[in-house]
Amino acid sequence: MEKMEIRKAVLKKRNAISKAERREKDALIVKHLESLPIFQKSANILIYFSFDGEVGTHKFIEKWMKRKNFFLPRLNSVGTFLALPVESIEDLEPNIFGIFEPKLRMEYAGRKPELDLIIMPGVAFDKNGNRIGMGKGYYDLFLAEKKDIPRIALAYGVQILDQLPSKPYDVPVDMIVTEEEVIRCKS
Repeated sequence: MEKMEIRKAVLKKRNAISKAERREKDALIVKHLESLPIFQKSANILIYFSFDGEVGTHKFIEKWMKRKNFFLPRLNSVGTFLALPVESIEDLEPNIFGIFEPKLRMEYAGRKPELDLIIMPGVAFDKNGNRIGMGKGYYDLFLAEKKDIPRIALAYGVQILDQLPSKPYDVPVDMIVTEEEVIRCKS
């Protein structure tokens, strides 16, 4: 199957999860994530602000933002994103896709945070850490320069497939946290 077909099939399954079931699954995923030593020791974390059926991160960010330095992606004009600090959920604004991101302020210009951990979304994953996102390549471009930073994906069990196609420029994740398990990838 091609990436586009896989994306469509997995999104259909993910979107079929009821709100009540999603809340339960999100709670289990967060519990698994919080128990990981890599999360516990990380201070500077790039995370996503969940959107459109992704594993929920809003409450998680609010819970931990006084103890961790969170950064969110902010799209830029060169087809990738900047990792900008989250100081308050109220300071976020929607981008062209409707995804909330930090406002761009002059004091952030040119600054690149020293990240300890990247927590990311995706549409589909396999146990080798291969991933299919929404197809724009923002994360692949960002991750290409940060291959030494641990990468954890949050996903529902229905998003895990046996094998996914991958290209040389695709950057795999190191771990996938689902409601059922923590998968340490073979990549």
